Formats: sequence, C-alpha cells, structure tokens
Amino acid sequence: FDEVVRHADIAYDAARAIGNDALAADALTSKISAEILLSRQTWAATVEEALSFQETTIPRRVLDQPLVALAETWSWIDAPERSHETACALLDRASELGDENARPWLLALRSEAERLLGQLADALEHGREAVSAAEQSGQPLFAAHSLALQSLVLAQLGRPDELAAAVRLARELDDGSNYVAATTSFATGHLELSRGDAAAAEAAL
Repeated sequence: FDEVVRHADIAYDAARAIGNDALAADALTSKISAEILLSRQTWAATVEEALSFQETTIPRRVLDQPLVALAETWSWIDAPERSHETACALLDRASELGDENARPWLLALRSEAERLLGQLADALEHGREAVSAAEQSGQPLFAAHSLALQSLVLAQLGRPDELAAAVRLARELDDGSNYVAATTSFATGHLELSRGDAAAAEAAL
C-alpha cells in the first residue's frame, strides 16, 4: 500500500500537469483507500482535496466522479449516514442522465450503507435491485460484488438457504477477485457463528 500511495502521487502530479481533473481525482481516490488501510491520518486531507474536483467532474459520467469512491470510503470509516446520502444523491444524478451503467454499483453502495445502519430490509431490497441492474446492463463483476454484499445482509437476517444461493452465484460470476471470496466467506462464517457452530465458522473463514 506504500507503493499505491507513491504511484498515486506520481499519477496525480502528471494529471495536474496536463490539466486533467478527472484523472487527478482518480489518483486521489486510489490514494485515500491506501492511506486508510495504512492508518495514515493524512487520508482526511486527501478526501477534501478529492472533493475539490467534484464540481469540475460533474459533466462526466457518474462513475468517473470522486463522490462514488468517497461514498464507499465513508462506509469504511464509520460514516454510513454520509455514505447513504451520497449514494442516493448519485443515483438520482444517474437517473437524470440516463446513466444505467452506474446504477448497479451505486445501488450496491446504498445497500451496504443501509446494512451498516441496521436497515436490513432496505439493504436486501436494494442489493437485489443492484444484481438485477448489473445483469440488465451486462456487468457481471458488479453482479458478483452485489451478491457478495447481499450475502452479508442474509447472514445478519439468518437466512441460510438464501445465503448459500447468493454465495454460490457470486462465486460463479466472479473473476477470481479476493473481494468476493473474502466477503462471502465472512458472511458464511458470521451465520455459522450465530448458530453456535464455531468449527463451521472457522472452516468457512
């Protein structure tokens, strides 16, 4: 992750040199993720810097705007309300633009924020909507990610059959990413632990 920060800084400087705000914002959002994972307190200043590019990137497609990455970031740092508010606003913007390709990921972000807020019924509904939108727009990667997030909700709701089906389909659609494998394993382990089966939880993890 130190290398991610270093290369993000190089990319940012290059983007600024050619006057490309969208690329500069992309570099900063990559840097934010690495800084948080490294527990560097500089992440907050980087967030503010990324936000400074939001206005200039509004004409671009929704997924190219820094707020998309920040909505995910806020769900990591115990700010699910802000994540939810941002995801909903971006969904409205995508609808205004007719940007159907943005809907799967934005719905997944909304669903995850709702899960963190304890709004499990809404989280499940929007997670399923995310999968459907991903399938309709031909984006299997987003479908796999949405199913993985959905598995977390199903684990908390205590629905083993639906959880198993979501995990199986997520892994079938996935391209081998660590994210889907880790998230679905965590969801399965969570459910097994809630049933009092520590051995099964350990096996899942």
